[in-house]
Amino acid sequence: MLDELQREILERLLTGEKVRTLAKEYGVSESSVSHLRRDYSNICIVCGKPLTYCDKKQPKRFCCDACRTKWWNANRDLSKRKTAVKKIYPICGKEFYTYKKTQGFCSQECCKSSKLNIFVNKK
Repeated sequence: MLDELQREILERLLTGEKVRTLAKEYGVSESSVSHLRRDYSNICIVCGKPLTYCDKKQPKRFCCDACRTKWWNANRDLSKRKTAVKKIYPICGKEFYTYKKTQGFCSQECCKSSKLNIFVNKK
């Protein structure tokens, strides 16, 4: 079975890190790292159970949903989340955070009042 170092290297390989980078970081040869990927890429990275594959599908990393959930809960920093941007609405002066670059209002109330002001000023 895999020892802790091998499991860590394999886990980082499966997240997309380069063989050369991992070999230098851990002080092992590149061939050792690439053989590790070849020999153990068909086991679950959490529990070590063998994985079953279907043709023409992306390779699996986990044997079941429980292992997938366990790994993602332990590695939340690896998810590709967007970062919220801090904006200040110019009319009311409120600070708000948004994930959208084009969001112009801090709330629905400010949006409604702004549209109401535009409509009243047009008459």
